[in-house]
Amino acid sequence: MIRLFEIKIYPFTPNEFNEKIRNVHDKFFAQFADKDINWIQARYSERYGCMSYFEDYSNGHISILYDAPCLRYECNIMLSRKYPTVAQLRKRMKILKNDDSLSEEDRLFEAKMQAGYTLVPYRSQLFSGTKHYTTHSRINGIYTNIDGLDNTAIANKIIDEINRIHQRDMFRNLYFDMTLLNTIGRHIDYNKIINSNKKCVNI
Repeated sequence: MIRLFEIKIYPFTPNEFNEKIRNVHDKFFAQFADKDINWIQARYSERYGCMSYFEDYSNGHISILYDAPCLRYECNIMLSRKYPTVAQLRKRMKILKNDDSLSEEDRLFEAKMQAGYTLVPYRSQLFSGTKHYTTHSRINGIYTNIDGLDNTAIANKIIDEINRIHQRDMFRNLYFDMTLLNTIGRHIDYNKIINSNKKCVNI
């Protein structure tokens, strides 16, 4: 198996991120409006400077892998738990209360599942500093047979498939950074990479 490319995933677009940063910047400067501008800039840089880069807020990536004769796709993404409301949980508990096949613990778990408990992509908070880990999973149902395709056709196929993945519920509200794929990705010699790696494996 050969890893060809990665697509970074973010909880917001670059424009949304810049707007958030601008709001924090403006509020900070307004808070210390009576101070010397150099003092304010130094304090702002000390507090927020190292956490003001868009690239640092990635919450995962999509991997594009060659697994002969197809491309397949995997995901590493930070997840958080989405809980149902108390009203939703009580409603499901009421429905399940006469189910004697369930223990009290199992009944609560089943009620949570039915009421909408799920895992959703973690949405990074600015300047939080909280560490999160990614969950790894294969993206099922999307495989790209590239036998006989030239590099341009392979690049276009990858872009189409990434756009299909982006339409899935899990990813729909996230930002896929397609910059490298749309530029460098179109000029990569995929066939050369695949064939050279095949030779290395056979040696």
